[in-house]
Amino acid sequence: DQASARRRGAALLGRLGTTAAIARAGALLADPDPGVRVGALRALDGRCPAEIEPKALALRDDPDPAVRGAARRFRP
Repeated sequence: DQASARRRGAALLGRLGTTAAIARAGALLADPDPGVRVGALRALDGRCPAEIEPKALALRDDPDPAVRGAARRFRP
């Protein structure tokens, strides 16, 4: 399904680690699927650009507990 493809994409973006990949991972922070948001946080962990950081940190209040947990473990 499309959500699982986006989850795999988020993981791939994290492995690529290029500037473009990190920017795309930042866009996935707003994805409707919680697993994609978790994957985006993992992709950005430790290398989050300053302009994306507020969006990532805002996920500490996400309605999904898995996203909240990932956001609390997230290191910009």
